[in-house]
Amino acid sequence: MATSTAQSKSASDTSMNAPKSSKPDPKSSPSSQAATTPTTNIGAENDPRIFSSLLESSIVDFYIGPKRKVYHVHRALVCSASSHFKSYFGTLDTKEAIKDMYLENHDPEVFELFVTYLYRGSFAELIPPTQQGNPTSFDSTSTGDPHSPNIDRLLKLYFMATDYGVLGLRNICLDHLRRYMSKSGRCFLDAELTTISEKLRSPVSRLRKFAVDQFVFRTKTCIDASTRRILLQRLVEHTSSTFVVDVMMNLTMFLRPVDPLTMTQCFYHEHPQGVKCCD
Repeated sequence: MATSTAQSKSASDTSMNAPKSSKPDPKSSPSSQAATTPTTNIGAENDPRIFSSLLESSIVDFYIGPKRKVYHVHRALVCSASSHFKSYFGTLDTKEAIKDMYLENHDPEVFELFVTYLYRGSFAELIPPTQQGNPTSFDSTSTGDPHSPNIDRLLKLYFMATDYGVLGLRNICLDHLRRYMSKSGRCFLDAELTTISEKLRSPVSRLRKFAVDQFVFRTKTCIDASTRRILLQRLVEHTSSTFVVDVMMNLTMFLRPVDPLTMTQCFYHEHPQGVKCCD
């Protein structure tokens, strides 16, 4: 990324001199803080004057992944995006303030998308590879699937935004997922549904609802009964009981199946103030 925003370099050059944190263990993601107060969109979508003031703050260093790749980010910007980071780094921009954070369980490529969102309010769309996936394939693994790396990256980014309470990023991730699946003809594989059902246990999660709706649509539009049985059997084997209940409740409704990819962009967005963010 540009030097004026965030930079990345090998942690081997700087990790020895990185200031040590006096805060509690920052290595694990705050999954227990899923109720973290969500923020509005930032970066390019914010008031330019406010955004400019955020860039006048000092720099903090994030060390990401086992190899500790380092990203330099403006303190005020990351604190304005997440109350978790605000609590960790503190509100006072002083010489004594915490200046680094270690997140060894995160993927550097995913964190780079997160940083890009902080500065731009968006990130480049992940384009499906030329080799198209088979939309009727119900393989239980992602082995050999050309789309799995991009889907995995978007899911991890959504989970990161959930952990750190960045609502705007969650909405953008869902937009990217829906566009990607629409272009590639890709559905969630069993392993991906397992992760979604385990990490997003709340029925109000919009990604969880999208996954449920997609599975219901696939099942209801199957031509033969044997394929439907296979789908439901794999659902029970690979997802949580509450996820299975959500799917079964929707399957028993006598409604015409609707492809979730055809819904309006705003349909799967979160609107905490009750005001839609797009048409």
